[in-house]
Amino acid sequence: MEDILQTERVKFQRYADLLAEWNSRIDLTSVPAEETWTRHFADSLQLLNFADFSEKSVIDVGSGAGFPGVPLKIAEPSISLTLLDATAKRTDFLRALCKELGIDVTIIHGRAEDCAKPADSAGLRESFDFALSRAVAKLNVLSEIILPFVKVGGMVLLHKGERADEELRSAAEIISALGAEPERVQRYEYGNIIVLRKLRPTPVKYPRSWKKINA
Repeated sequence: MEDILQTERVKFQRYADLLAEWNSRIDLTSVPAEETWTRHFADSLQLLNFADFSEKSVIDVGSGAGFPGVPLKIAEPSISLTLLDATAKRTDFLRALCKELGIDVTIIHGRAEDCAKPADSAGLRESFDFALSRAVAKLNVLSEIILPFVKVGGMVLLHKGERADEELRSAAEIISALGAEPERVQRYEYGNIIVLRKLRPTPVKYPRSWKKINA
């Protein structure tokens, strides 16, 4: 991770500067600026230990300030990256960021549970090799809004906290219903990473409405 950060230091520094500038106006992160390199950049790059992203299609759901998707794109430029967020101010930041960094990224302003429906005109459903998220929602909720984006054979990688194993047990039924199974849970410095493998197409009734998902 340190080698990548040093190799692409100019881009990561510009990223950090823009994040601090925009964060003074809109709510992008609560992490202090001096911890951006460890708590955001190095944290995002942990995913490189779990999969080969070269030439793969990736969607970052609830991308917010671009984590983990943008650091991965900097480290592996061949990624075909889509950033999805429901907040317009955040997608405005992502557009400004990616333009400044000179990286080719698709940015979508929308709710994941709407964009992953079978009838969605953007054609995002079951079209990605990987789906990622650092969103704070519980695993049963994240699974339902993220797994529909992934191809059969693809993977979901999620940053989770100390209770990852407990969340995984609670979400086991919905993960199976969505056509996936847990492949790996691994502890690292700032929490855990959960890996889900998509084995079957997701039934068309998923994702449900946000109200039903959170019922």
